[in-house]
Amino acid sequence: MKIKSIPSKWLESNGCRLDCGPYMSGAFEARMAIAALKAKKTSLADLTDGGLSGIFKGKMIKRIFVQDKNHGVPFLNTSDMLESDLTHVPRIPKKIADTDSDCYLKPETILISAAGTIGRTVLAREDMAGMFACSDIMKVIPDTDKIPSGYLYAFLSSDFGVPLVTAGTFGSIILHIEPSDLAGIQVPRFSPKFEGQVDALIKRASKLRTDAVNLVNESRARFEMFGDGILQEQQEYPIISTVSSKNIIGRLEAAYHDPTAETIADRITKGRHKYVGDLCKEVSLPGIFKRIYIEDAEHGAPYYSGGAIFWLEPVHKEILSRKTSLFEDVQLRNGTILIQAFGQKGGLIGRVAWVGKHLDTACTTHMLVRVIAKDESLSGYLFAYLSSDIGYAQIIRLPFGGSIPHFTEGQIANLPVPLLDEEEINEINANVLKAMAFRDEALQLELDARRMISQAIREERH
Repeated sequence: MKIKSIPSKWLESNGCRLDCGPYMSGAFEARMAIAALKAKKTSLADLTDGGLSGIFKGKMIKRIFVQDKNHGVPFLNTSDMLESDLTHVPRIPKKIADTDSDCYLKPETILISAAGTIGRTVLAREDMAGMFACSDIMKVIPDTDKIPSGYLYAFLSSDFGVPLVTAGTFGSIILHIEPSDLAGIQVPRFSPKFEGQVDALIKRASKLRTDAVNLVNESRARFEMFGDGILQEQQEYPIISTVSSKNIIGRLEAAYHDPTAETIADRITKGRHKYVGDLCKEVSLPGIFKRIYIEDAEHGAPYYSGGAIFWLEPVHKEILSRKTSLFEDVQLRNGTILIQAFGQKGGLIGRVAWVGKHLDTACTTHMLVRVIAKDESLSGYLFAYLSSDIGYAQIIRLPFGGSIPHFTEGQIANLPVPLLDEEEINEINANVLKAMAFRDEALQLELDARRMISQAIREERH
């Protein structure tokens, strides 16, 4: 339902706002649905640690980035906070981050995108502790003596919570929300048992995601031997080198002849190794295709942008018709490894993603290389290597082109892969597959928690 006109009394109840945000279809209905509940309602500001001060954005700081992990702090913007893998997020100098220490993340802080696309919500996990969340991210600190943090997060990210968050949106070019816009949100309070059940699902999901991060990072660490002494050196000192004329034929870019990447490749190829193509039944990059979108999901598949593929909870906006050319080529299968092949260095290019159960049969852009291992016993191993610092160093030297740098599927197929002993390969593979199963389970638990809240609200209204 779209509201074309509003009664004057609505203006008074919404702070005399004349923009459409508070009256958009969805926001008004959510507010009315919650107001009609017999359950107690409490304003968000009364549920945070410090009242209104428990809802804040932080200072605007200089965005100067560094590579050295010893002197840099992982920096999250509104896109980074959504990602399932935070390994390659940019870092800012610690001395700059320290100027706004409140923006260092603590577990169970609720993060809400407050600029650009409004209302995307994430619960800070144990593995995110100490990261710096920028001023475009709203931080909500729950008072756990008053409300379970998992329940509050599930409500704010539910079908009823998101419209209430976005209702405060203002601005013309870049949309924003402020703490005061969220302070008055009415949070329905159900029985302690119910809220505890929702909270338990969210907490379980958060732990699974942290466990997944730890398993993947431990697996990636097995490849660090190939970068011993040189990756750290690259971070601390600018590397200046010369390239012989015989090696420069065909590629003149400095990045391609990066001595660090060349040293790593040399170390790998001197030991037991194979190439990506040797370990895969498919390394492909679909061609450009014209997208045909439809409304009926029965005759198509969800279409995800290249950026959304890397999120904890990928969100699609369109349904791609099965009549689209190359439909089968861009359709994803569980266990496929994706590598972003287009973009500017420092962005998503070279980043590696895993297709989990939630993306099985979905579709995505042609700009991602599809890597499918010959069998499941190698897929996790390949993912761990390609997404490690060692693998990334090999991939990020490949892009060519001026306006939109990119690389080909053939270049990925020709990347050397170190082969550790069979026991290590099997262990790494098993741990990665376990981690990806954890991710899938965590996402389902969060979806279940939100559905519980939405169902409880709808049932009590009737």
